[in-house]
Amino acid sequence: MSLTSKTKSRLNLLNEEFDKVLRIIEPIDDSELQKKPSDDSWSVVQVFNHLLEVEKLSLDYLEYKEKENAIFSKESFFTKIKFLIYKIALILPLRFKMPSNLSQPSNEGGLESIQKGFSEIRVRFEGFLKRQNEEFLSNAVYKHVIVGRISLAKMFVFLRLHLKHHEKQILRTLIKIAK
Repeated sequence: MSLTSKTKSRLNLLNEEFDKVLRIIEPIDDSELQKKPSDDSWSVVQVFNHLLEVEKLSLDYLEYKEKENAIFSKESFFTKIKFLIYKIALILPLRFKMPSNLSQPSNEGGLESIQKGFSEIRVRFEGFLKRQNEEFLSNAVYKHVIVGRISLAKMFVFLRLHLKHHEKQILRTLIKIAK
């Protein structure tokens, strides 16, 4: 399996995780998905809009670097350790503040707009991956806001763990609004 197909399989894993979370919310009315359990918490729609924004900004960054023909090196040992610690933190039931460079997610839309947004970003990701050579894919091309420069493979691991982290938040929100 080439690096390109490994990277595509990581994108497919992300798609499968996303579909799994979508199946949870499919039977729920859009108005329920927009309910916030409290003033300082997010609705299910806001969580999905946050996830979409993170993926969109990630791809925008990669496409920008692609156009710039940026030169990248391999991940540093220190970055690999930081990524491992970050992975563990995402798996734990901890809550984190959203990075300040992200905007407050919108509470607009519903299941259909969520599906459309993620479908569009996946098509863009697939097109991006098809344009890349193995060197680009194996170097530390993605700049994570906390960890630093990581490979594209680790970026997909991060996106999947990020989705799984927010899946817990979605389930908590659904339980709270059902009461």
